[in-house]
Amino acid sequence: MGEFKIGCQTITWGNEQHTFFPEMLGEIKDAGFEGVEIGYRRLKHAGVEEMKKLLEDNGLSLVATHVGGNLKDPEQAKSEWGMLDEIIDLIGELGTKMILFSGLKFIDEEQLQRHLGRLKDAHAHCAERGVKLVYHNHDWELLENDGRTFDAIVEESDMELCPDLGWIHQAGKDVLAVLERIGGRIAAVHAKDVADPDGEFEAVLLGTGKAPLSEGIAWVKGNVKKDLWVISEQDSTTVSTKETAQRNAAFLRSLQ
Repeated sequence: MGEFKIGCQTITWGNEQHTFFPEMLGEIKDAGFEGVEIGYRRLKHAGVEEMKKLLEDNGLSLVATHVGGNLKDPEQAKSEWGMLDEIIDLIGELGTKMILFSGLKFIDEEQLQRHLGRLKDAHAHCAERGVKLVYHNHDWELLENDGRTFDAIVEESDMELCPDLGWIHQAGKDVLAVLERIGGRIAAVHAKDVADPDGEFEAVLLGTGKAPLSEGIAWVKGNVKKDLWVISEQDSTTVSTKETAQRNAAFLRSLQ
């Protein structure tokens, strides 16, 4: 793969980030990131022209947006997934062609197959419109029901994936083995570090925890033959968001 581009998932800035996008994007730019991933729930609050200008002024690309939930369930009819075409329209105007999805929860195999079918339909619809719908894992896909959710995504669909190295490690799995299993279906990578995979989840600054980020990113560089974004994702921080962005960007640049 050679050098990869580095992006920043804006979860670190919290639920109200849409109220201070200019300040947030300024911190991300100053840290040296090249792009951002912004959840649709936040992104939809900004006008298209306003967000275009903010991204352009800060020299940032919109790498992807993130959505979640079980697709098209009646109880979620008013959720973001009830507006799939609106999401595609919005991100298209902002210059990205990637939607990251997570949330394939299920109670029994019948429900899993129903939800997986809806996800595959959505994946096909996105593809028809020139957009990638990519699955982003947490730890539970690899843990609950003996990892049945992750198995279903890998074995019963042709979706690409955005493996989260920290969540894989938090699940107690071998990061390199999981990457090898996904192989050429890796569309992007989330770099998350975790304090103690044997304890309660705690995200920490990249390179200060126990997730094998250097090894995982080196594997991707050596084995995935396409250009990728490696995206820092730190769910919360004990230092300022500015310092978090600077230190995480520096860590990723050290691996380029």
